[in-house]
Amino acid sequence: MPDSSKAQQEFLNRLTEIMEANLDNEQFGVSEMAGELGMSRSNLHRKIGEALNISASQYIRQVRLKKAKELLQETSFTVSEITYKVGFGSTSYFIKCFREQFGYTPGDSENHEEAIEVHETPVKRFQIGKLDKSDIIVWSIVFILLTNVFFIIFWPKINSPKKQGKTIAILYFEDLSPSAEKSYIINGLREDILDVLFSVKDIEVVPDAFMDQYKNSGLSALEIAKKTKADFILSAKGETSNGNTTVWFELLETKSGKVILRENRNLSLSNYFELRKEVAYAVVNKLKANLSVEEIEEIEQIPTKNLAAYNKFLLGVEYLHLSALNVSFGNSEQMALIQKAKLNFEDAIQLDSTFAEAYVRLGHIYMDILSSVHIINLSEQYMDSGLVMAQKAIHYDEKIGWAYNLLKNYYIHKGDFTKANEYDDKSEKLSKENIPDWEKYRLNFWRTGAMNDHYHAIENFYRYKKTKPKEIKIVPNTLQSLNIDLDAIGFPEVSQKVALEILNFDNDSAYFFRRLWRSELHSGNFDASRKYVIKSNSFSSNKNAYLLYDLFQFYFYSKDYNKAINYFNEILQFFDESEFPYQLVYEAGYIYLVKGENEKAKSYFNKSILEIQKEIELNRRAAQNYETHFSLACIYSTLNQKDKAIEYLVQLKKRNNNDVWLVTRLKYSPMLDNIRNEPEFAEVLKDVETKYQKEHEKVGELLRELEVIE
Repeated sequence: MPDSSKAQQEFLNRLTEIMEANLDNEQFGVSEMAGELGMSRSNLHRKIGEALNISASQYIRQVRLKKAKELLQETSFTVSEITYKVGFGSTSYFIKCFREQFGYTPGDSENHEEAIEVHETPVKRFQIGKLDKSDIIVWSIVFILLTNVFFIIFWPKINSPKKQGKTIAILYFEDLSPSAEKSYIINGLREDILDVLFSVKDIEVVPDAFMDQYKNSGLSALEIAKKTKADFILSAKGETSNGNTTVWFELLETKSGKVILRENRNLSLSNYFELRKEVAYAVVNKLKANLSVEEIEEIEQIPTKNLAAYNKFLLGVEYLHLSALNVSFGNSEQMALIQKAKLNFEDAIQLDSTFAEAYVRLGHIYMDILSSVHIINLSEQYMDSGLVMAQKAIHYDEKIGWAYNLLKNYYIHKGDFTKANEYDDKSEKLSKENIPDWEKYRLNFWRTGAMNDHYHAIENFYRYKKTKPKEIKIVPNTLQSLNIDLDAIGFPEVSQKVALEILNFDNDSAYFFRRLWRSELHSGNFDASRKYVIKSNSFSSNKNAYLLYDLFQFYFYSKDYNKAINYFNEILQFFDESEFPYQLVYEAGYIYLVKGENEKAKSYFNKSILEIQKEIELNRRAAQNYETHFSLACIYSTLNQKDKAIEYLVQLKKRNNNDVWLVTRLKYSPMLDNIRNEPEFAEVLKDVETKYQKEHEKVGELLRELEVIE
């Protein structure tokens, strides 16, 4: 009998010869390889899987990428030239695949000269006979994490305490198909599998907050399992050919290093929910976990019987996920993705009017994203639409926790904190997992920050940072929120250190210096702010409306009105005037007044007054913290209506907490010059400064206690 390892090596040598001869042939794929070897596609997949633990298409891609890496490091060929030399028809797709394989772009290859082997260590294939239901595990993964810059929706799910011997990590599954046409189904299935397994109290699932760092890390499944201290690890790879998706999946036991389940299955919408159940039951059985009646019901439950509706739902989730990857909130590409998500959720509801999950996702879009527009009436309409969607979701599924979270956000927006807390309690009670202390600190950081409670936000962040597992990375949007809190309460040195941490994540020098200049500007340090403005502009290849608004404000408070109005005119290229925040409108009005354009100034002031009065009537957040009253004081002071200006200004004394930016604006806003010598102005300034200083000192004691500052 021939030696199996020798035969396997000969097979691998033959694969290498064939690939070298066809490396630059873009059309050379699995079918062509199978033809060269005189075997079927399925046999080729099986033999490569047995030898290398990867699929045939993955093998072909890895060989191409390995050769590309060698050419980049050893020759002077350009990226475009190498793209075609290794059989890629598109440079952009080549760069995408290269980054996924090696963790950096082809252009950065000279800084990464370490050798990376293409093939994994051959693994003996676990032989499975006829499978029962509990042995079938399927595919799909790519989590849907919708924590965009302003809203945290999916919190990492943790069960505690640790279940001895029953911890599982789920790798990000790979879609090996060039077109990725079925990725949204695969990704959605993984999220569903996670949700079901999180509901099983006898199993601990390693959260995505741990798993993120291992995406495209190059580590093997076993290495990742050991690093996450998981007892088992589930992985999967899929490929779509001629419209049919095949998935190869494995369940590996960490302690023995053995694959205890390996199989391939077809995946389609028609068997989607059945596969989800089979995955859950297979994992439960292999981990020898106990199931309660309620947990069985959770596994068996399906969100809709209408497969067309669920297809639309999964597409919507995918577009939302893609929109969250756009770090510049509000850009046209991101908003186009959000609109696509919205349309798909609407289609899902049209196909199934009882689809609770579709209602809650649509409610999230209305309330957490679209309502951020500066047109007050439109913003309120979006908030109310979000309220209706959340109520409908609860009507069809009273256990859908996210809907109660939306209701909480709605009533925070309305200033009704009693109702907000009521719905927050309901949301927590419906949570499927026990949240550890470090995660509670993180959640409370976002909750208190949303209410401008800077002290408790900062306290919760540093408690979170101190108690979280070291494997958990603090993501940039969390650091960005902390940066804002520290700026607000007057600790620019600490906030600038946080800005440096953000720079290490995003490598965006323009935004780094932008954060520094805002920090100095808010503290009234105009000279230091000017230095950072110049540096930020030197790094900015493209300007957006938010950057231009910051520049406008800097030059407004520096009293360089010509530059300020130039930036205002640039902002006009991005938005219609009706979409501007009213603060920008009335400050621009002041500049036009200084320049002698009285009618234009008056028009801008009137527009702002109408918008601000709407804010107050609706008791929106700006009215709750009296920002609206400060704005009206600025406008009426400029119009020399001193009594009205003082009437609104004294309302600031009702604020419990004040930030340094309010102090700076009171001291330096040119719009308040007409009332600056009034006794009431001095009283308000003293009150605001006293409250701010008290809060500043309180936070200082906290930061010293936490050893953040000396």
